[in-house]
Amino acid sequence: MKTKKEKKAPVHVMVEQPLQLRKLILSAAIDATKLLKEYEEFVALKERKLKTLRYLHKEMRNIKSISKEFDDRHFPQIPHELPVEHRKVHTLKSVPKIVEAPKTVTLPKKPVSEIERLNSELREIEEKLGSL
Repeated sequence: MKTKKEKKAPVHVMVEQPLQLRKLILSAAIDATKLLKEYEEFVALKERKLKTLRYLHKEMRNIKSISKEFDDRHFPQIPHELPVEHRKVHTLKSVPKIVEAPKTVTLPKKPVSEIERLNSELREIEEKLGSL
């Protein structure tokens, strides 16, 4: 028994403006490649960061253990709080007087330097030119 003949799809298709289509496809491929490259760089950076953090945690634990050993061996133990009789109690003997702020004194204007004077003249001239 023969089955019905299936229609074969044509192999070639006419594309309008094939050059422009090729350029678009190639630019999309280039963009995708750049994105993949940036992603790989990101993953590598993340791994380096995690590795560095693990190393720093390990070194901090090492430093803490060494400093604890040093403290235990070389420094005497001191109680954290002083007994009550040794604490100093600060009392307020008198209320401080309120002092009025001195009046503001206006200082004479400094003489304008030559450069500042020339800059201001230049600005005035530019403003006049802009208004014309």
